[in-house]
Amino acid sequence: TTDTVKDEQKKLVEEVLGTVGLVVEVREDQMDAVTAVSGSGPAYAFLLAEAMAAAGEKLGLDADTALKLASATVAGAGFLLDTNPDAPALRRAVTSPNGTTERALNTFVEGGLFQLTEDAMRACAARSAEMSQLYTADED
Repeated sequence: TTDTVKDEQKKLVEEVLGTVGLVVEVREDQMDAVTAVSGSGPAYAFLLAEAMAAAGEKLGLDADTALKLASATVAGAGFLLDTNPDAPALRRAVTSPNGTTERALNTFVEGGLFQLTEDAMRACAARSAEMSQLYTADED
C-alpha cells in the first residue's frame, strides 16, 4: 500500500516494470477489476482473432489465410490503440456511414457485445476475488 511504500521504492518499481509494459497505480480494492480488464485482456483479443478467423473460413477463406488476416488485424488495431488510446475515435475514423464496417458494428452492438463483455469481465473479477480469498486464507 502507499502507506508503507516509500517514494523511492515506488519509483524503482515503476522504472523496472515500465521496461516491460504499462504501469498504472490503482487502489488495492481495484485489483480484481484490473485483472478483468488487463490481466485477462490479451485472451479476449486472442478469442476475437479466433472468432474472426473462424468466420472468415465460413465466408470462404482457407484456414491459414483467415488466421493470418484476423491476427494481423487485431495486432494492427492494438498498435493503433497503443499510439492513440481513444478507441471510440479510432472506431469512428475507420467506420464509413452506412458502410460495411458500420453494418458489422451494428450487428455486434445489437447482439449484446457490450453486455456480454461486461458479464464476462464481472465473472473474471469475481473469480479473481475468489482466488484472492483462497490464497490469502492459506497465509493466515
